Amino acid sequence: MDPEDGIDACRLKSPDALFSELMRECRHNAPGARLSAKLRSALENRLCPMGRRQLVSRTQEGCAPLFVAARRGNAELVEYLVHVCGAELEQRGVYSAGDAAHLATPLWVAAVEGRMDVLKAGADVDARSDSGSTPARSACFMTHEAVVRYLAAQGADLAAANHSGGTCLINAVQSARLCAFLLAQGVPVDARDAQLKTALHYAIQVRHTGARWHDR
Repeated sequence: MDPEDGIDACRLKSPDALFSELMRECRHNAPGARLSAKLRSALENRLCPMGRRQLVSRTQEGCAPLFVAARRGNAELVEYLVHVCGAELEQRGVYSAGDAAHLATPLWVAAVEGRMDVLKAGADVDARSDSGSTPARSACFMTHEAVVRYLAAQGADLAAANHSGGTCLINAVQSARLCAFLLAQGVPVDARDAQLKTALHYAIQVRHTGARWHDR
């Protein structure tokens, strides 16, 4: 469907209508797609820079437009929201997956989802979620090796633990390649979590049971 279809320019006059349409396109546009021309025109011609910044800082269901675009991996929208609308890179949103929910930054959610293009927006690579987990640690849980390598190259702290003491290495035990990379970076092999378990304990558990723990 053409993104212009069904968009009434008159309907985009109020800030509420603009925000509603912006969120709709952020949630449903295909990765790589731009905002519709009518929406871009309304944002750029009817709002001053401060007005655009205020609009994109609004949230729907706990998430601002930038958080939604980052989770979907739409680098085109992320760039537009940051550079044209002045979206705050560190504004946190709600990330829900199954029964778990986390409050985290757009970069954190991009790392968890494996969205490499979005990671290059320039945000804080060590910004922690509400559970104290860094983007790199959470990417390790998902075994997104390319993401972890990129974050490491940007200076991410690969030894940082979350509030429960869980480390990147503990989260990476499902992947021998990822563990080897982390060890080559000098992460402590004997770090213990709140249960006094090391990565070796969890590696044995995974090897014998195939279990994974839900601790992003």
